[in-house]
Amino acid sequence: MDLKPAHGSLPILDEGEFSEPVQLHRVVTFLNRAFKRRGYVFGLRTKDGTVHLTVYGPTAPPR
Repeated sequence: MDLKPAHGSLPILDEGEFSEPVQLHRVVTFLNRAFKRRGYVFGLRTKDGTVHLTVYGPTAPPR
């Protein structure tokens, strides 16, 4: 079985390192810092014991 992607290698845009257990708010802060210049914003909220991660971008794909 060939595990190489058909598209070739993808460039790394940014990387972060987080200790376990992961504190999601730190991950979201990292994502916001990494992708702000590209027009993306990440949001995190908790509702009824469930964590919701939302990604906002310059153009939203059809849902």
